[in-house]
Amino acid sequence: MSENDKFRELFQRYICLKRICENARERVSNPGDKYAQKIEIPLSGKKAVNRKREVAKYFDALYFKIDELFFLDIVAHFEQIVFNEINNASGQLKGIVKERYRKPAPFNKIAASFVKDEEDIYSLKNVYNLLENHIPKSLSEQLSAIIEHRNFIAHGGRIGKQSNNSVENTVTILSEILRRI
Repeated sequence: MSENDKFRELFQRYICLKRICENARERVSNPGDKYAQKIEIPLSGKKAVNRKREVAKYFDALYFKIDELFFLDIVAHFEQIVFNEINNASGQLKGIVKERYRKPAPFNKIAASFVKDEEDIYSLKNVYNLLENHIPKSLSEQLSAIIEHRNFIAHGGRIGKQSNNSVENTVTILSEILRRI
């Protein structure tokens, strides 16, 4: 399965989750009905006048959380793919260096250790630094914004910056970066 197929599969799961949530929102006409109780909408003790508004707020929060969790999932998947590619490239480069960089070249016995590997490029920010001047500037800026947003979500808003990128746009950007790698 190609990486873009995996991204599409993840995106389809996201769409499915959003639709399940939309369907549940439509079914919960009365927060006190059996379906609302079955899916455990936390509204017991609320006044009847406020319940519909509370249900709407609750589902809005669920939509937002689905977006955040999917965003983290897709970026983690991207990281996994990139680090697999780094390991593959590093292994190939080390093999080439060992084979072709021989005596009397200086450091010939340890030359392969000059090739970077996953331990040298251990974070998404380091991947960004590696790619920054090798992909178009607009794509580089979008990757930077994705990393900042990932950090914002992952660290509870303490680190990074929030982004307005849609989930679909994020998938497109990451897929294009993988295509270029």
